Amino acid sequence: ELHGAWILRILAHNGMDIRRPEHTLDLAEAALDRVRGKLAPAAEALFVVTRARALANAGRGPEAVAQARQAQDMVVRGEQEEVPSWAALWGVARATVSSHTAKTFRALGDHANAERHYAESARRRPDGTQRITALTVAAEGREQALQGHVEQACDTWGRSLDLLGGVRSARAADEVAGMRRHLRTFEGRGVRPAAVLDERARAWELAYA
Repeated sequence: ELHGAWILRILAHNGMDIRRPEHTLDLAEAALDRVRGKLAPAAEALFVVTRARALANAGRGPEAVAQARQAQDMVVRGEQEEVPSWAALWGVARATVSSHTAKTFRALGDHANAERHYAESARRRPDGTQRITALTVAAEGREQALQGHVEQACDTWGRSLDLLGGVRSARAADEVAGMRRHLRTFEGRGVRPAAVLDERARAWELAYA
């Protein structure tokens, strides 16, 4: 039953990632119902934050924020060692909850909180998770850009490109392409760091995309 719940959780996230969220709240709720009270707090938090993200995509903002806060509280109370091996394969629970909390706030248009939680997720990532950390840092930069923090976004994106050196990934290519779209807008405003970084991003695409 717990493995089945994990599969439902994955399906919910996949639906949101491909922007087909029609049934994701049902999937997230079904997954959470199956595990509620049967897992340690850090593991259950992974299901709680999935429901938070699904609520945000359903336009139920206050409930989404409350659910995300619950997930944060649960994962802080728990220990990584209590997370089952089939869930731990996907990374450190605190980093995962922070990442999906960021996506929850992003769906609600709260870019400041999304930025904060992406940064927290990147800090929680252990060594050896270079690609995931790079994508998280890139997402942090995107949230900074959406707030108009241009130079800060360029600095953050620069760190993500450092981490993406040698990485070949469709997700990374998509993230760099999105980065360049923002940078071209900034270049049009005469922002010099944007032009320099866009050249770096173009070189990365030529080498790895």
